[in-house]
Amino acid sequence: MKKAWILIILVAISTLLYGQAFSAGGGLSLGRLVLGLHRWGNANPDMVANTNYPSLSAGAFFDARYLLAEASLGYGWFDLLDGYIDGVYGIGGGAGRTYLWVEGSLMAKYPFPLGTITLFPLAGVEYRQSLLAQDASGADLDMKGTLDGLFLLGGLGVDSPLKGVSFVRSILVVGYKPYLEDIQTSMVDSLESSGYSATYASWFFRAGFLLGWRL
Repeated sequence: MKKAWILIILVAISTLLYGQAFSAGGGLSLGRLVLGLHRWGNANPDMVANTNYPSLSAGAFFDARYLLAEASLGYGWFDLLDGYIDGVYGIGGGAGRTYLWVEGSLMAKYPFPLGTITLFPLAGVEYRQSLLAQDASGADLDMKGTLDGLFLLGGLGVDSPLKGVSFVRSILVVGYKPYLEDIQTSMVDSLESSGYSATYASWFFRAGFLLGWRL
């Protein structure tokens, strides 16, 4: 049965790719991963705490008109803490920390020609895996449950033609992790066992600027 499903998936992908126009390219992206904890109840003020990981990534893409595959290397150089307790906003940071990870995504897209440009909504999945994580002293950090994991994606892109077969691609993607890692589940369970209500969410956004060529 497993082999049959693999064969069906391969046939479906082959059907989508057959006769399509291909393109490829690469570029840079700016993004931010946000880990958010919301705690309320137990006769205490509401609290929201967000850990932000700003990032710069360089990568490449392969486009088969209705399918888009991307791979990139991401780098972050600090984290930013912000949130509020009982409506009072606060901000802090963890300067000197360094993060390095790889990410790969596969998305379905549907192009809409609009004059000289092409607009395309997209949806798919992305997996991230950390390669290096260190604090200001150079000590290793465990990033399981933060940078690592599978995310659901949605976004929008625009292709603008240049000269000949080249084009500029601008793309905005938002990702959401649909599950909690063990460390996050333990945090929520601990708060709830103390009489609080709590939620935890991991999500990111990324804006990319790339140069592509039609093959």
